[in-house]
Amino acid sequence: MRQTPKGSTGASARRPANRLRALAWLTLLMGLFWASMAAAVGLPSTYPGCDTRNVAVPFGGSVNVDLSACHFFGLGVVSTPPVHGTATEGDVPPVDSYNYNHNNSTPAGGGTDQFVVLDDNSDFITVNVTISAPTSSIVVSPASLPTLTAGTPFTQTLTSTGGTAPYTYSLSAGTLPVGTSLNSGGVVSGTPTQRGGYSFSVRSQDSLAAFAIKSYSGTVQNPTLTLVPASATAIQGVAFSQALSTTGGVAPHTYLLETGTFPAGISISSAGVVSGTTAAASGNYPVTLRVTDFSTGPGSYFELEPFTLTVSPPPSVSIAVAPASVSEDGATNLTYTVTRSLNLSSPTTVNITTTGTATAGTDYTGGVATLVIPGGATTATITINPSVDGTVEADETVTLTAAAGAGYTVGAPASATGTLLNDDVPSASIAVAPAAVAEDGATNLVYTVTLDQASVSATSVNFTVGGTATNGTDYATITSPLVIPAGNTTGTITVNPTADAANEADETATLTLSAGAGYTVGVPASATGTILNDDLPNLTINDVTASEGNAGITNFTFTVSLSAPAGPGGVGFDIATANGTATAGVDYVASTITGQTIPAGSSTYTFTVQVNGDVLNEPSETYFVNVTNVTGAVVVDGQGVGTIVNDDPLPSLSINDVTVLEGNAGTVNAVFTVTLSAASAQTVGTNFATSD
Repeated sequence: MRQTPKGSTGASARRPANRLRALAWLTLLMGLFWASMAAAVGLPSTYPGCDTRNVAVPFGGSVNVDLSACHFFGLGVVSTPPVHGTATEGDVPPVDSYNYNHNNSTPAGGGTDQFVVLDDNSDFITVNVTISAPTSSIVVSPASLPTLTAGTPFTQTLTSTGGTAPYTYSLSAGTLPVGTSLNSGGVVSGTPTQRGGYSFSVRSQDSLAAFAIKSYSGTVQNPTLTLVPASATAIQGVAFSQALSTTGGVAPHTYLLETGTFPAGISISSAGVVSGTTAAASGNYPVTLRVTDFSTGPGSYFELEPFTLTVSPPPSVSIAVAPASVSEDGATNLTYTVTRSLNLSSPTTVNITTTGTATAGTDYTGGVATLVIPGGATTATITINPSVDGTVEADETVTLTAAAGAGYTVGAPASATGTLLNDDVPSASIAVAPAAVAEDGATNLVYTVTLDQASVSATSVNFTVGGTATNGTDYATITSPLVIPAGNTTGTITVNPTADAANEADETATLTLSAGAGYTVGVPASATGTILNDDLPNLTINDVTASEGNAGITNFTFTVSLSAPAGPGGVGFDIATANGTATAGVDYVASTITGQTIPAGSSTYTFTVQVNGDVLNEPSETYFVNVTNVTGAVVVDGQGVGTIVNDDPLPSLSINDVTVLEGNAGTVNAVFTVTLSAASAQTVGTNFATSD
C-alpha cells in the first residue's frame, strides 16, 4: 500500500510517525535492496515537488541536492547515474540528500546533466543539473583549426594565455581526426586519413592547475589528386614501362582505365604501371584513368585523371664535349653530353665506344660502355677525369662515339673528341766541364744543360751570363736561349776563350738558368768555369859561386827573377835549400821558406844562404836552392846551384929519420912517421919505397 507523504499537522501526529519510522528501518533496508534490483521500473515520486528537482553546478564543481522532503524512511539508490559526473550519498543513512560532482568532461562550454534517485517507494526523483561554462581566464588559441585535408600532412601548435605557464594539453572529449595526435605540448599533428567531420575538446592546464576546455570541430576535406606524369612516350617496337604516381590523398592509390584505349600491346596495372611493347602507329592515345586513394570516410574517393600515351619512332642521339680540352693535372674535367631528340618518360640506354691516344685507366678515369638517359630528360653526361702524373708527354685525346643500340638511332655528331693537355714540363739544370781552361789553349769551357725528361717539342732554355770575364771580349759571344731539340735531354753552350798576351788574373764565366716556358729551373741552376791566364812571366833563379872563408859566415845571395813584372796577384812560390856535395849543418845553414810572393809589378826576389868558413883543404862543394809551387809565372829555371870554392892551401908532407940497433938475430922494426903540415879535409895519399 502506497505511503502518504510526510508533513501531517500536530505533535500527536508526529510522534506516531517517528515511532513508525524507527520501527520500519529494517523494512526500509530490505526495500532498498529490492529497489536497487528493480531496474527503475517505478513511477515519478508522489511526494509533493519531488518528481523533478533542478539544481545548478559550476563547471568542474559540486552541489548538494536536498531531498529530505522526498521520503519517509530514507532515500533509495541512484537508479540512473549522471553522464558528466557522479552522484553520491550526501549524508549517513537514512539518506536525506545526494551530492553531484561534475567531472570536467563535456559539455565543454557548459550544458546539462541528469540522474535519477529512488524514493522510499522506489519511485523516480529526477534531478536535472545545469552546468555553467568554465570561468577560467585561460584562453586557448587558435579559435579554430586550419583546414584539414585527407592525405595532407597537418600540424598546428595550440597556445594558451591568461594562466601561469607552462601549459599542458590533453584530449578532454571527442576524437581527433583519424591519423592525427595531440602531445602534451599542444601540437596537433599527423596526416588525416579519414574524410568527414570531427569534433573534440582539448584541456589546457597551467602550472597552478587552472584549466580551460577548448572545443574544435570541422570537416576533413576531400583531397585533390594529381597524376604524375600526365603523359609518356612509347617507342615503336621497344619494351615500355612507366610507373605512374599520384600526389595528394592517402597512399597507396589504385588505378583503372576509365575511358579510352591504350595502343595495342600496352596496359595499366592497378598499381599504376603502364607497360608493354607496341607496334601501333605513331600518334597520341589519350585515355582517362580512375585514380582512387586509400582514405576512409563516406564511400571511397577517386578522381578521373587524363593521361596521354604517345607512340613515336625511335629518337636520335648525338654527342658533344665541353670544354674541348683540359689540363691533365687541373681541376676541370671533360664533360661529354649525350642528347636525345625526344623527351621520353622512359629511359634510353645508349652504347658508347671509346678511342683516342689517351689510355683509359692510365691517363684518365670515367669511361663507360653504356649511358642511360633517364625518363623525363633529354640529356645525360659522361665525365672524363684526367689522371695526374709527372710525365712529360704529348697532348692526348679521348674520343667517345655513340654506337648503334635498341630504342634509338645515331644522329650527328656521332662522336666528340676531348684533349688532355700535357701540363708537365722537364726540369733543367746546368754543369760545366772542364772546370777551367787556358785562355790561349785549344780546350773550351762546355756548359751542359740537362732536362730530367725529354720534351715532345723543342725546349728553349733561357740563361744569363755573369762572372769576371767579359762576354764577347774574353771569350766568343754567347747568347740566350739554348734550344734543346724535341726528344733530347741535353744541350750545350760553348765558351771559347779569346787568346791574348795580357798578363792578367784568371777570369770566370758564370751561366745561370732563368725561368721560361716549357721547363722549370732545377738544381744546380748555375755553373762557373774559369779561364786561366796563360800570359805569365818566366821565372828563373841564378847560381852563386863564392869562397867559403876560413872562419865565420859567408852569405851566398840568390835572386829569383821574372822575365816581366808580376801580374795581378803577384807570383807565389816556396823556396828551400837542398844538399849537393855540401852538407847542411856542416858546410851551410839549411833554410826553407813557404808562401813567398813577388808582388804585382815587381820582378825579383832575393834569398840568402849562410855558408860556414873553415881552414880545411877540401874540394869545392855544391848545394841547391829549389823554387817550387809557383803560381803566376812559368818556371824556366827553378833550381839555383851554390858552389863553395875551397880557399885553403894543400898541406906539406914530411917523414922523419929513424935509427935502430939491428940486434944479433931476427928482425927489428924501424917505424917512420909521415906528417902533414896542417890537417886536410880530404884524404892525403902518398907512395913510398925503401932504398939503400
